[in-house]
Amino acid sequence: MIELTSSEIDRLGRVGDLLLPPEPGLPAASDVLRNGRLLLAALKARPDHVEQVRRVCVALVEPTAESIGRLFAEDPQTMGAAANIVAGAYFMDEGVRSAIGYPGQLQNPAGLEDAADQLEGVLEPMMAREPFYRRET
Repeated sequence: MIELTSSEIDRLGRVGDLLLPPEPGLPAASDVLRNGRLLLAALKARPDHVEQVRRVCVALVEPTAESIGRLFAEDPQTMGAAANIVAGAYFMDEGVRSAIGYPGQLQNPAGLEDAADQLEGVLEPMMAREPFYRRET
């Protein structure tokens, strides 16, 4: 089970405030991420990022724009993974999605006519060949 300490959650919230600066009508990342629930959900979706997130928490004891920029330059994979988790968790928030007009991922299957258009030309070669049957010997 993936867990984060309260100091890791707080630190990631402060990183979020620097990566996603406050905008009118949007909540601060530190407010959205405060209880850690969305960070854990993001890490559950990407468990391969857990160690990188922990390394960022160790490296950025007092996150600043400069320290984040330096870590991006020195270790882009680690900082990139942590940035993805922080941003992903932020945009999972219902209030954030509503404020930016994003309803979330919706199922929108193709209609029958669209599916038929995609199959056009696929069956013709099979129908054009001579019939054959399996014969038992």
